Amino acid sequence: MTNQVIKRANRLLGKNYKPFDDFEQFEENELPSNSDVTLVLSQYINCMESLREENISSKIEYTMSGSVAKIYWSWKGTTIETYPPKNIKK
Repeated sequence: MTNQVIKRANRLLGKNYKPFDDFEQFEENELPSNSDVTLVLSQYINCMESLREENISSKIEYTMSGSVAKIYWSWKGTTIETYPPKNIKK
C-alpha cells in the first residue's frame, strides 16, 4: 500500500519536487522497517507541501475601515480553496 502512494506521489511531484532522485519505491521482496517508512513518507509530505505552497495564492478581503476581514487561499488559476501555507513568507 505504501508503494502505491509513493508511485502516485512521484508522478505528481515530478523531478523538481521529488525528495529522492533515485528512489521509486520500497523493494517488494524486502520488508522495510517502520523507521525507514516513516522517514521516507515524512520527506514526501514535506515535498508535497512545498509543491502546494508554490502553487497557491491569496486574496484579501477588507472591511469598510480598511482592516483585513479575511484572507482566502486558493490554487493559482482556480477558485479551489485551500488552507494557508505552513511557511508564510512575510
